[in-house]
Amino acid sequence: MGRPKAALLQWAGEFSRRMGASLQLLHVLRPISDWLALDAERSLQEEVRQEARARIELIQKEAGVEAPLRVAVGEIAEAVTEEARQEDADLPIIGRGTLQATLGRFRTHSYAIIQRSPCPVLSA
Repeated sequence: MGRPKAALLQWAGEFSRRMGASLQLLHVLRPISDWLALDAERSLQEEVRQEARARIELIQKEAGVEAPLRVAVGEIAEAVTEEARQEDADLPIIGRGTLQATLGRFRTHSYAIIQRSPCPVLSA
């Protein structure tokens, strides 16, 4: 498969299948601006959100994983833990990434997600 994100999705899909659980995907983007009240900034943020959705959908297809996908905008740890609460999640699975790779900054948010989560968190 070659791509770490696709491998993680494939693993999560197989894990949820074996556990008889449903899998939902969440991708969180930071706001592009502090001025999202402006139409142009909101429009640009929506464009970035749609591009991220398209990238994740391609990774899903590569991994062969069908699951609902939500692309949120906000602070990463807060968005992940709030989604876990709203969806009454049993086990959020987070990817660690690498510092050099795109979204490698996610690793820096792992501790906050684990600390705030309403349930156990699996870091893969």
